This record gives sequence, C-alpha cells and structure tokens, in this order.
Amino acid sequence: MADIFSEVEEEVRKERWAQLWKRYGTFVVAAAGMVVASVAGWQVWERYNLAQRESASLAFNNATNLAEAGNLPQAESEFVRLTSEAPAGYARLAEFLHVKTLLAQGRRDEAVMSLRELVADPNPLLSAPARLQLAWVLAETAPRGEVEAIIAPLQDGESPWRFAAAEVAAYLNLHHGDRAEAAAAYQALALDPGAAAGLQQRAGAIAQFLRANPAPATNATAPGETEISGEEAAPVETPPESSGETSDQEALQ
Repeated sequence: MADIFSEVEEEVRKERWAQLWKRYGTFVVAAAGMVVASVAGWQVWERYNLAQRESASLAFNNATNLAEAGNLPQAESEFVRLTSEAPAGYARLAEFLHVKTLLAQGRRDEAVMSLRELVADPNPLLSAPARLQLAWVLAETAPRGEVEAIIAPLQDGESPWRFAAAEVAAYLNLHHGDRAEAAAAYQALALDPGAAAGLQQRAGAIAQFLRANPAPATNATAPGETEISGEEAAPVETPPESSGETSDQEALQ
C-alpha cells in the first residue's frame, strides 16, 4: 500500500515539474543563453581591451622616441592622436608629453592653455602635476599672486605634492628679490626629512649659494657651475619646461 502512494506521489511530482517546465522552460533557456553570451562577450571585450592597450603602448613609445630624437612636429602629432584614441591612462600621459613638445618648440601659450585644461580636471592625479608644471612655466612671467594661487591646493599639510610646491614658493621669493626668505625656504626644504633626497640636495645647494651671496652679484654663478667655499655643490635645476629665456634660477643673482 505504501508503495502505491509513493508511486502516485512520484507521478504527481513529475507532472508538476513537467507543467513548470512547460510554463517557464523557455525563460530558463533564454536566461542560460544570456549568461553564456555575457561571458563570451566579456572575454571578447577583454581581448579587445588588451589589444588596444598593446597598440597604445607601442604608439606611445614611438612618439616618445620621436621626441627624444628631436622630431618634435611628428612626436606632437602622435601625442595628439593618442590623447583622443588611446585608453584613458595613455591618453592622459600623452597630454602631458604633448605639453612638453609644445614648450620645446617655443609654443608657450598653447602649452599654458593645455595645462590649464588639465588643472581643471577633477582627478587630482592629473590636476596636481599639471598645477606644478603650470606654476613653473608661469613663475617668471605671471603675477606672483597668480602663481601662488596655482600651487595653493598643493601646499596642504597632507598633500604629497607639498614639497614640490614649496620649491616653487621658494623660487618665487628668489625671483621677486626676497633672497633672505628664499634662503630660509630652501634651507627648510633641505632639512625636511619628508622631502625627496634629490630635492633636499638641490635646496641645500641653493640655500648655501644664497647665504654666500646675500646680495645680487653681477657675475654670480649658479651652484653646479663652480665650487662654493671649496666644495662642489649640487647642480641647480631650472624651472621645468621654461620658455628658453635666462631665468633668475639659472643665474641665481
């Protein structure tokens, strides 16, 4: 008797499943097909993405080699193409190197315009280095207040760019004739354990030079071009991407 009930129950269960499959089977098959298609589509997209990145990498290296070889117009053309066609990371790098090629060709106004666009980017990983480069480009020609406003967001105590911004601020003191303030600012950078070693050495050399030459000297020579008090000083870098004119940092008057 128990076997009969079991058989009936099994038949009822089979019939119920058959009815469910008849009603919803099409949807189940469609859903399974969508899952398979999604996985296949994702794999195709990943392969496409990889191919795009590899192509952008080769194009980026080619543009960089052209710039290093002095073929600036062709390098500029390649960087411009990359800014619009390459994946985001390469496109942004190309924007910065495009600025560099503009400056190398003496097209300062165009470079400044491009840098201002990068400064306006909401991503601080892009806007911060753009601010720093823009500040150096304008350091000798723009009003002091304008340059100080550009680097102000970088001078926050938690900003990883605060030391680089402090170097710009120190140079502004020097360029505008505040040699004592400049010497103190460079010395503070030289002694700050948070600053990069290269920046500490550069700042220390400039501070030493300014202490040895507290007043502008007609024939003063920048550290790195001669010896100061018998010791060879570290070379002093000019503002990145300068316009080509002789600067105060080059002469350190």
